[in-house]
Order: sequence, then structure tokens, then C-alpha cells
Amino acid sequence: MAVNKEENSSVNEVARESIGSVLRTARKQRGLTTSDVAEIMCIMPAQIEAIEDENFTVFKTDFYAKAYIRNYAKLLEKDSDIFISIYELKFSRERKSVEVKKLKSIQAPCKKRYLGVVAAIFIVVVLWFINDSDQSQRLASGESTQGASIEKQSVEEVATAINAAGETSKINKKVPDEKTGNDADSSNLKTPSSTPSKSEAISDESSLNSNEKIDVSIKNA
Repeated sequence: MAVNKEENSSVNEVARESIGSVLRTARKQRGLTTSDVAEIMCIMPAQIEAIEDENFTVFKTDFYAKAYIRNYAKLLEKDSDIFISIYELKFSRERKSVEVKKLKSIQAPCKKRYLGVVAAIFIVVVLWFINDSDQSQRLASGESTQGASIEKQSVEEVATAINAAGETSKINKKVPDEKTGNDADSSNLKTPSSTPSKSEAISDESSLNSNEKIDVSIKNA
């Protein structure tokens, strides 16, 4: 019964005064400063002052606020559950609503940024696809044009070679022989030989002998 009465009195005290004022009074009764408590709890003195002033908005979330209140109450040998219960009744709902509003305010720009990033990526992909298509078409047209020019050049080279061969054959037919001064084709014609043949030489010798015999007979007569 005595324990229940003490708990009830503690609850009434905290509810009547406040979480921060009860903790401040207990700290001063033990001769501790905010710096001493902050050093023991490994937090900043400004956070101890925020708890005593019940300025719980300095803490990022409701979880951190309740954790610091619990540790502070245990350090001062107070029932931490009573302080947490009072905190949830007075501040927890308000903190949660504030946190929800903050979360929504943070999410709204994030969604806009996300949509903006998605739109930018989509535009980049579309532009890349269009550019790639244009390059493919240019490459295909360039290859076809190059093939046509190569084919035309090949035809022209063949025609030039044929014409060159024809001109060369004509020139060979008209070139004169260097020794005779006649055309090369006239070299195949037979020219009269200046050297007498063997039969002609024999006939000439026989006619000469007969003439000599006639001269001898005339002299003898």
C-alpha cells in the first residue's frame, strides 16, 4: 500500500508540476549541474536544458525524446515509467502529428524530384534512340552511295583499260621499221636478193668457157 501511495504521489507530482520541473528539482537537490548530467549521459548540456524546459522538438524523433527522459529519470533515481506515461499523454500524440507533417513536407519535394529525375532519364533515352536511328540511316545511305561510286569507278576503269588496249594495237600496226623505213607489216614481203644463186653462177661459167673455145678456134683457122 505504501508503494502504491508513493507511486500515486509521484504521478500526481509529475502531472501537476511537469516532467521538466520535477527532473530539475531532483537534479538541484543532488547538487548536479546540467553539464554534470550531460557528461554522465554522454549528451550535450543543451539537450538536458531542453528536457527540463520540455522543449522536446529539439530531438529528431519521439523515440529519442523518451529514451533521454528515461535515462535522466533513472540517473536521478526516479520512476522512469511514470515520466514516460506522462510524456505519452501530453506530448507523444502532438510529436507524432508534427513528425507526420514533417515527413509529408519532406516526401513532397522528394516525389517531385523523383518525378523530375524520371522525366529527365526518359528524355535522355528518347534523344539517344532518335540520334542512334539517324546515325544508322546515315551510315546505311553512306554505304550504298560508296558502293555505287565504287561500282561506277570499276566500270570506268574497265572501259579505260579496253580503250587503252585498242589504241595500243593500232599504234603497233602503224609503227615503221627502223631499218627499212617501211611499215612493220611490209617486213613480211620478199625483196629481190642481190647475191646470184648457184645455178646462175654455173650457167655464167659455161657460157664463158664456150666463148673462150670459139676464140681459140678462130685463131687456129
